[in-house]
Parts: sequence; C-alpha cells; structure tokens
Amino acid sequence: MARFFALDGKAYRILQKIYQLIVLNVLFVIGALPIVTVGASLTALYSMALKLDDPNTVAVAPGFWRAYRANWRQGSLLGLLVIGLAAGMVGGYWWIGSVVGGTSPVMIAVIAVYAVALLAVMYIFPLAARYQETIGQILRNSVTLAVGNAWESIVIFLLMIAVIFYLPFKYHWLFIIILLIGFAGTAYLQSWLLQRVFAKYDQD
Repeated sequence: MARFFALDGKAYRILQKIYQLIVLNVLFVIGALPIVTVGASLTALYSMALKLDDPNTVAVAPGFWRAYRANWRQGSLLGLLVIGLAAGMVGGYWWIGSVVGGTSPVMIAVIAVYAVALLAVMYIFPLAARYQETIGQILRNSVTLAVGNAWESIVIFLLMIAVIFYLPFKYHWLFIIILLIGFAGTAYLQSWLLQRVFAKYDQD
C-alpha cells in the first residue's frame, strides 16, 4: 500500500496526469478565447497531448506556450479554414438537399464526401503540431490519413463527440469534470491512436 502512494507509485502518477490535463485544458481555453486563435491553441494542445507520456517532456505550461507561439500563424489560419469549411458544409448540405432531395444519389455522394472531410479534420491540428509542413501538405496528408486509417479515424472522431458533446449533456453531473479536463482529456485519449497512425506515416 505504501508503494502505491509513493512518489513513483501508481497513485502519484495518476494524480500527476490529472493535474497535467487540468493545466493543459485551462491553457487551451485561454489560448482559444480570442476565437481567431483557436487553431493555434488546438495545435499547442495536441503538441503537448502527444508528448504527455514521454518522460522527457517539459512542464506543461512552458511547453504549451512554446508550441502556441511557434504555430501561432499557421495554426490560426488552419483554424479559420476549418471554421469556414464547417460553415460551407452546413450551408451546402441544406442547399443541395433542397435542390436534389435528401435521398438522391447526389446527396448520398455529398454525405460521403462530408464524412471524409470530418475525419480528415481530426488530423489537421495533430499534423501541424507534430510535423513541419505547409498548409497544403497538412490538408492533403489529413485526407490521406483519414482514408487510409478509417477505423482509427472513426474512433478518434467518436471520442471527441462522446466526451465534448454527448456525455456532459446526457449526464449533467459530468459537466464540471468535462469543463475542467474535457478538451485536454479528449486530445490525450486521441493521442494514443494518433501515435499509432503517425508511426505508420513515419515509416513511409
């Protein structure tokens, strides 16, 4: 029992991870407050989430702000691009549906394209966090990874939907917990699968 609560014991490591996620979550929210910088904040969030299990990782706050500053311009542009894409997809869906009907082959094809786009978005900010690539390369690679790793991509997407959107509204008592740790916790859980996908990407 004493070993369990020791500084190198399991309880200490769990509490330390929870503390890191809370700090990371708060920093992400602060970094995203101007709205236009949400992409930079997401990039910094994934930069740290992908490294939290690395014993050589620096403290969360310095690491987050370093990644935030390094990716401020590109991350912010990607964030605005994703927001614009989402708005265009919503508007396009209703317009195309009103023209061709909700069950037409054209509409089914549009839904399939939208599904790939949603899965591809899951890779945009992790790619920006991990690799030095242009915006064009990030967008192309995000689609390639989404299509080439369909099951992992679906799980990554469902994790975000479950933690951020479903659980706090289904179980209201979880709202405070999600508020404290939700964004960082989701990115951390996703990072396990992202590392697996990126390992294959690194070998190519």
